[in-house]
Amino acid sequence: MLAAAVTANAADLAAIDQAITGVYQVISGPPGHKRDFDKMRSLFAPNATLKAIGPKGLRGGSLDDYIARNKEVLEREGFTSASWAAGWSCGEISRLPGRPMTAAPQTAASTNAGSTASSW
Repeated sequence: MLAAAVTANAADLAAIDQAITGVYQVISGPPGHKRDFDKMRSLFAPNATLKAIGPKGLRGGSLDDYIARNKEVLEREGFTSASWAAGWSCGEISRLPGRPMTAAPQTAASTNAGSTASSW
């Protein structure tokens, strides 16, 4: 027997969307733009971890690990998101010569050919 469908609370979903948007506001920007990683830290619970599943398996670490690995490249090369919320949990990050990094939702048809994943 299947459990009955439960309708999500709109306020809960709005809070989740605001947190995701806040993270993308921190990491997004043109090359040379300094990121406010203190704001990013304020959006996560203490000892939070970030995980990603990709072709090389599960990878990730603490929020400070993410910042240490990605701060320089985000500020040097820039980052824009094609789809903020959809790219958050299952995004594919790619770089094109002379263009900022972009995140796009990853689908079953997506491949990593020609893309360079973040340093995760």
